[in-house]
Amino acid sequence: MKQINPAVRYGIIGAVILVVLGIVMQFIILGSLKKGAANPESFNMMKVLGFSILSLLCIAGVYITCIVKSMKDYRKLNPDYSHKNLVSQGLLATLIIAVVSSLFSYLYGYVIAPESREQALNLTRQIYENIKMSEEQREKTLEK
Repeated sequence: MKQINPAVRYGIIGAVILVVLGIVMQFIILGSLKKGAANPESFNMMKVLGFSILSLLCIAGVYITCIVKSMKDYRKLNPDYSHKNLVSQGLLATLIIAVVSSLFSYLYGYVIAPESREQALNLTRQIYENIKMSEEQREKTLEK
C-alpha cells in the first residue's frame, strides 16, 4: 500500500480544521453582533478585538502545526531527505490549506449562506448607529 504524501495529508487536515474554526467563528461573531444590536450599551469592541486576535493565533497555530508535522513525517518516510524537500513539503501543505479553506470560505460566503454576510453588515450598521459618537465620525465609519 502506497503512503500518501504527508504534506497532502496535513494540508487537508489543516484545511478541515480551518473550515470548522471559520464556521464556529462566524456563529460567535454573529451572536456577538446580535447582542450588540439589541443592547448597544453592552457592546464591547475590545471583546471583538480580543476574539479576532485569538482567532488569528489559532489560524497561525494550525498552519505551523501542519507544516511541522508534514516535515517530520516526510523525514520518517525518507531518511535521505534534503532541506529543499522539507521546504517543498511545508510549502505544499501551506498551499493546500490556503486553497481549500479559501475555496470553502468563498463558497460559504457567496453560495451556501450569502445572507450571513449581509446580516453581519446590517448588525454592524445598527451597532454603529446606536453608539455615542459624533455624527461625522458615524458617517465616516458607516461609509467604510
